[in-house]
Amino acid sequence: MANLTTKYLGLELKNPIVIGASELTNSVENIKTLAQAGAGAVVLKSLFEEQILMEIDSSRTNDINGSYDHVENQMGFYLKNDSVQDYLNLIKEAK
Repeated sequence: MANLTTKYLGLELKNPIVIGASELTNSVENIKTLAQAGAGAVVLKSLFEEQILMEIDSSRTNDINGSYDHVENQMGFYLKNDSVQDYLNLIKEAK
C-alpha cells in the first residue's frame, strides 16, 4: 500500500483525510469510529470566549435567561445543551 503520511500544521498524520467539525466529531465514540475507518485527523467544534463567560455567569446567578439580549440568550441555549465542561472532557477523552 502507498505511504500517505503527511504533515499538517506541524503534526504528522498517517494520511491527509481530515474530518471537519460536525456532528461526526461530537463524541469520543464517533471519533474512535472515524479513526478506525482511517481518518488521519478530526477537528472539533470551536469553543468561544462567550461560552466560557456565560458558563461562569450562569454558575453565579443560576438564571441564564433573565437579563441577556437576543444573542446572549442564543449562547445560553447552546450552553444548556453543550456545556463548556462537556467540551473539555471530550478533548481530554479524544486525545
